Amino acid sequence: MVPSRFCLKGLRKNPLLRIGLLLGMGLCGVEFPLEAEELRDPFMFGPRQSIDSQAQALLTGILWDMKSPLALVDGEPVRLGQRVGTWQVIAIQPDSIVVEQGLRRETVRTGDRLPAD
Repeated sequence: MVPSRFCLKGLRKNPLLRIGLLLGMGLCGVEFPLEAEELRDPFMFGPRQSIDSQAQALLTGILWDMKSPLALVDGEPVRLGQRVGTWQVIAIQPDSIVVEQGLRRETVRTGDRLPAD
């Protein structure tokens, strides 16, 4: 369907109509060539990892404070006592965290992944 002359004038005058048209195109079955899963992360070098190894959480950083330290696991803030998957954070140190699962305890350094279950 070809837009009418009135519609084209409206698009020039009202940028919100342009946005609505673009959003409508997505709802009308216009497909984009790539899915987000197909794109390569430009900051990761080497071969792609399998899905199983990507599922393990990564300790991305620590916001150190004596009273209330925070660990950043996959970019999300985690406090003492909180769970990450099946692991519970029992200690946050300036460069690592200690996690516990049942009787098993592991120390995870910044930049490392939490252990597999």
